Amino acid sequence: EFVGKKVILIDFWTYSCINCQRTTPFLNSWYKKYKDEGLIIIGIHTPEFEFEKDYNNVKTAAEKFDIKFPVVLDNDYSTWTAYKNRYWPHKYLIDIDGYIVYDHIGEGAYEETERKIQEALSERMTILGESENISQPLTKEVPTQNGAKSPETYFGSARNDQQKNLLFPGNSWNITPEFAQNILPGASIIYRYTAKDVFFVAQSDAETIVEVLRDGKPLLSEAGSDVIKTSDGKTVVKIKEARLYKIIQGSQSETHTLELRIQSPGLKAFTFTFG
Repeated sequence: EFVGKKVILIDFWTYSCINCQRTTPFLNSWYKKYKDEGLIIIGIHTPEFEFEKDYNNVKTAAEKFDIKFPVVLDNDYSTWTAYKNRYWPHKYLIDIDGYIVYDHIGEGAYEETERKIQEALSERMTILGESENISQPLTKEVPTQNGAKSPETYFGSARNDQQKNLLFPGNSWNITPEFAQNILPGASIIYRYTAKDVFFVAQSDAETIVEVLRDGKPLLSEAGSDVIKTSDGKTVVKIKEARLYKIIQGSQSETHTLELRIQSPGLKAFTFTFG
């Protein structure tokens, strides 16, 4: 219904993906700047994990990230498949005639993408006989340093080929295709990583306290935004809702051993991702 009327930017994303989360501010900026100049953005939320199919989870995430443009739930992967897409995030720019004129995989290239948006909007104005000019300054792109050498690591058996540096001491874990769940209190996860930042996708039916140690010690300035320091000097994260938790946010890429000590049974661990 928008062909012949609008320039359309399609964004494939999923809410627990850190790469998607970091592109969202740029999408929000473009929508605000150009929605009255002929741009429509449509977020196609194609879930990586089962919990991301839940409408309320996606709605909560969209509100948290201040997304104002339409978001479509693609739980059966029908739109993903139609585009032959394979990546989160992946943007497709569609001109007024309905043709894909540009696409970009992953983070970055924000200035390049915005220039393509401006070009498509200028073409639209010419075709529609509108006399306005697209003169918005480009959204400033801040270079990000990603020194991560550790790959995204999944806890479920469906991708257990990626668990090279992942240890589950003891026999206190139930491994499902999508996640690992501790069945006893006091379970732990140990991972040797090389990265600046560490993110943990997890959930628990009841709030679970997880103590976080790096090289055997509580976190200091590198503690992520979801980490809390307790009165007795421990660093912990409280896990309940299904989402991405920011565990380590360091200043540079380094090699360390991360240990998570889980106080209660029932935590579902999906993946570690790195930045």
